[in-house]
Amino acid sequence: MGLTVRAEQVTPHPQSSEPVTVTAPLAWAEFPPVEVEPLDGRRLTHCPATPLSQAAELLKWSGNRWSIEVFSGISKTGCRVETLRLGTVERLEPALALYRASLGGFST
Repeated sequence: MGLTVRAEQVTPHPQSSEPVTVTAPLAWAEFPPVEVEPLDGRRLTHCPATPLSQAAELLKWSGNRWSIEVFSGISKTGCRVETLRLGTVERLEPALALYRASLGGFST
């Protein structure tokens, strides 16, 4: 399966504010296997994407975001991390290590 990545500058013109130019990195599967849904990733960012390798990096960041969202949600609701009052690094690091281990690790 081949993955095609490109990036282009776009300028949306919202009705309620001034136009702003952003980068739109795109990725899609050229010839996906029949048994899987084709990948089609589209994002908007204020970060530039030249050369093209930066577009791939921006898409990778976006993929990592969902892992961070899941970790954050679990730590807030399941672990009740906000009730622990982890105001110092000395108190925060052991709690994060325990949560990370209990979640099976957290890698990017």
